[in-house]
Amino acid sequence: DSLFVRDPKSGPLLRIQSMRKGTLKSPGILRDSGFSVSVKSFPEIPSTHSLTKHEGDEFRLEVRIKNTSGQDLENLAATTWLPAGWILRNDPHAQWERPIRHVDRRADRIVHHFDLASGREAVLRIPLRALQEGSYQGPEVVVEALYDNALRGHWKGPRARVEHR
Repeated sequence: DSLFVRDPKSGPLLRIQSMRKGTLKSPGILRDSGFSVSVKSFPEIPSTHSLTKHEGDEFRLEVRIKNTSGQDLENLAATTWLPAGWILRNDPHAQWERPIRHVDRRADRIVHHFDLASGREAVLRIPLRALQEGSYQGPEVVVEALYDNALRGHWKGPRARVEHR
């Protein structure tokens, strides 16, 4: 299918060709499928609806991702979005355990790349520091297969508060 559009000012005719038929799905309506995702904080935080830390506190998040798809999966990415008041700690002794292949560290997120066999679990340990006083949303974890948009998992964290010491 082709669509022809004319620019009203310059007059040339543009041809836009559809390479794939169908309706694009909105990312907001995708349902979790293929993974279960859970997150804990160490030292442990009381099970309330908010996470509270003090400025300068060092801790780690432990993200557990289980492959519930029933098939071996390759080329997965787990993105952990950090609240604005938290930063990744520079830990020279941090080692990423198998099945993690590559880690991309950014100011606002950390992305782990890995493969995961059916029924297996990946554990991501993320060293953090509470940096700036305030109330924030997060952290948030999104797991997805890079070449199959039907496979994804999501965990949205509670409110996170950093208090002044």
